[in-house]
Amino acid sequence: MMSEKPLVSIIITTCKREMDILERAVKSAVGQTYENKEIIVINDHPLFAENIRELLKKYPDLIFVNNEGPHGVSYVRNIGIEHSKGEYIAFLDDDDEWLSCKVEKQMSVTDGNTGLAYCEISAVRDGKELKTDEDKEYPEGMVFEQLLGDNFIGGCSAVLFSKSAALEAGGFDTALSFGEDYDLWLAIAKKYRVSAIKEKLVIYRIGHESLTGDFNKRVKGWEHILEKYADDYNKYPAAYREFTSVIVREAAKRMTMGYAFDMFRKYGNFGAFLKGSAMKILKIY
Repeated sequence: MMSEKPLVSIIITTCKREMDILERAVKSAVGQTYENKEIIVINDHPLFAENIRELLKKYPDLIFVNNEGPHGVSYVRNIGIEHSKGEYIAFLDDDDEWLSCKVEKQMSVTDGNTGLAYCEISAVRDGKELKTDEDKEYPEGMVFEQLLGDNFIGGCSAVLFSKSAALEAGGFDTALSFGEDYDLWLAIAKKYRVSAIKEKLVIYRIGHESLTGDFNKRVKGWEHILEKYADDYNKYPAAYREFTSVIVREAAKRMTMGYAFDMFRKYGNFGAFLKGSAMKILKIY
């Protein structure tokens, strides 16, 4: 008799999301071909609790957790980890969608030494898929040094990770309002192997939030990571140069010239400054 496959906890955190969009995410979780799973929906806004309860009556096997929020994404994701019973965890953002084989394919590349498995995403804006880098590489194995320089793994919806590895890392850092997922991937990758599925298994929808407000959060998150992993960046200076070049390039691309120049003076890398400035002129986002 074959042993049962490990339990995977699929966790959807939601805050003020329209019910039709939330249900789209729920359907893609329910429709996963990987059978040994539990699905948890966590609400982080009390005004939406009754609407979500009504929606989930159509899905009686799902677990609903009503958080007395809003407390923010890191806090709520940690609540999800606490409530989960699975050996592995996969978070799905409430406005994203998975292909039905996503969890099954990621579980096929995990073993006792795997901390997390990631996949490619299909980024969509206004109903149109954005172009992706055809030459993109998908590092695997002990990739901590590479990951310090660039978050090639991506966001939560693209990842399946070991619950024990996440708990060992301390879960999501509630001090971060941006980059909390990247921070956890770094902590896991420092001790465990990383696996990749080189396929687009996630539909990631890009909204129209303020680029300025969003970027200020990004910079604070990035600088928190620079401080948190300062010893590692001192050990791997090439990773530091690569990571800070992203900050300079994105500042030049998205912000005022004065702000971008301040980032250049702080972190250097004139090439990244010029590249970001050119992308801003050409409106390449």
